[in-house]
Amino acid sequence: MDRDERRPLLPQADSGHDSVQNVVGEPTPWYSIPPPDPPPAYCDNSKPGTDPAEITTNHSAIGNPTHSYPVPPPLPPVTAGPDPDPEGVGRRPLPLGFPVLTARVMSAVVLVLYMAASIGSTPLQAQYVYVRLEPHYINISDSSVDTGACTANYSDPRVQALAELQVTCSVKHDEGAVAEVLLYFSLANTGPMVLTTILLGAYSDVIGRKLLFLLPTAAGLVEFVVTAVIVKLELSLDYFYLLQAVEGFSGSFCALLLATFAYTADLTPPAKSRTFAITILECCLALAGAGASVGYLILYVSYFFAALLLAMLMGVAVAIVIFVLPETIQTRLEIQGQQVPSRNPLKYVRHIFGFYLSGSSRRRVQFLLALTILCLSLLCFIGRVGVETLYQLNAPFCFNSAQIGVYGAVSVGVRALGSLAAVHVLQNFMSDPAIAAVTLLSGVAANVIEGLAGTTLVLYMSTVAGAISNAAVPVTRAILSKMAGASKQGALFASVAVMESLCSLASNSMFNSLYQATVGSMRGAVFLYIAGIVVLCFLLVLVFMRVTAGGSLLPDEQTTEHVQQTSDRKEQDVH
Repeated sequence: MDRDERRPLLPQADSGHDSVQNVVGEPTPWYSIPPPDPPPAYCDNSKPGTDPAEITTNHSAIGNPTHSYPVPPPLPPVTAGPDPDPEGVGRRPLPLGFPVLTARVMSAVVLVLYMAASIGSTPLQAQYVYVRLEPHYINISDSSVDTGACTANYSDPRVQALAELQVTCSVKHDEGAVAEVLLYFSLANTGPMVLTTILLGAYSDVIGRKLLFLLPTAAGLVEFVVTAVIVKLELSLDYFYLLQAVEGFSGSFCALLLATFAYTADLTPPAKSRTFAITILECCLALAGAGASVGYLILYVSYFFAALLLAMLMGVAVAIVIFVLPETIQTRLEIQGQQVPSRNPLKYVRHIFGFYLSGSSRRRVQFLLALTILCLSLLCFIGRVGVETLYQLNAPFCFNSAQIGVYGAVSVGVRALGSLAAVHVLQNFMSDPAIAAVTLLSGVAANVIEGLAGTTLVLYMSTVAGAISNAAVPVTRAILSKMAGASKQGALFASVAVMESLCSLASNSMFNSLYQATVGSMRGAVFLYIAGIVVLCFLLVLVFMRVTAGGSLLPDEQTTEHVQQTSDRKEQDVH
């Protein structure tokens, strides 16, 4: 086909490309003529079934008979980025280049700092309230109060007064002013804490985790700064009610535990690594509690500087959350093609309780069993720690404050590190429910030995027997996390945090009352009761294993996805 035959195919004059020759009749260079917009049909030399990347544009009709341009393929849709771990089924996709190691380390540091300050504030507040109320309510010189066989062994008058106060507040109702005030402080904190945890916990699956880290740490910083001011100026104790309420509306320790465990679930796939990561957090939590003693600082310095130290710890935690801790969740507004999240709080509240009320009957039974096992384990753990101090103050041990501190540090360290090592080793041979069963048997042995102990050596032997007993709690958390979907980790841990707060509130009063009722007949009976509850947990784990036999802990849709990914990887390996 010559030039004259092709000319009728050229665009008309109104297209802006009517002049293809210069004034002397020579063809205009092809590079000086813009391509037609849009290109005519003859410019597409593709055939049906041609790959888009192979399509070229023919510019011969406009003066370039030899040159052609490849048409670039369409751009891929914008997504949150590929998951760097192909095994991460059940985990939210992370942005490209996300600092996983930094996130895991910094979240653990924030947890340690917060819990060290929060746990340290409990004896600080209790002893300060006791000192302020002592002239008005406490009559320690009352000879009618039986302070126990070990009181005379204390050389420190403040330790002796504290021991007498414990007996006074538990035996004489009209002289239990300190216990009553502390109870009201706890109630002012617990109610708002539960409500905030329910709302923010489920919302965190949409708005992100950093808010859950920031609220309790910032409220704790305010609380300890104001506490230092109250101590320095000797202001009214009524301000503590306001502080407790403010901390409760921030979510308190429940919100921080929820944020930490949900954050860890975002960073780890629901395989062995998630169980071990949650166990590491539980270990950090225990060690933070063991090192959070401000007793010596109160004894040798003052309440004011003890409160300032706690405020400094909380301030460091706030700074890490704001400036270092990365967010693991991209909000719906940051991901192209997704809808704006609903603002209806009832929708997210339903997510919290939906695990136990909806779905297949088998899945509901699994969730309810796992939650019951976790609650009973926490009830025994928290209750045992609260009763042990009273148990060791009494004969035949007659521990002083230093001995109680040493035993507590040894017990916490052995149980935390032993549980961490046990999970790391047993994961190579057992499933998570089987690991929970083995560690619960260790807890039964420890409580029986402690309840029957008559010497200090036997008391320490109970710690050795229970070296792996603490692993039951993190392993059960991991089981619950695996059964929930990747987009519902916040809702799941919100339900766990609510139950944990209720267990904390109930355990101390329940086991303290049990100890007071049985101390006259058998001092260690309370530990035998705890051992019985742990046996019940062991039996529930066996039932859980029976229900789960032949199935997967992952949600149904994630199980299908996991099987498909595994099949694809096997095919790639074959090719």
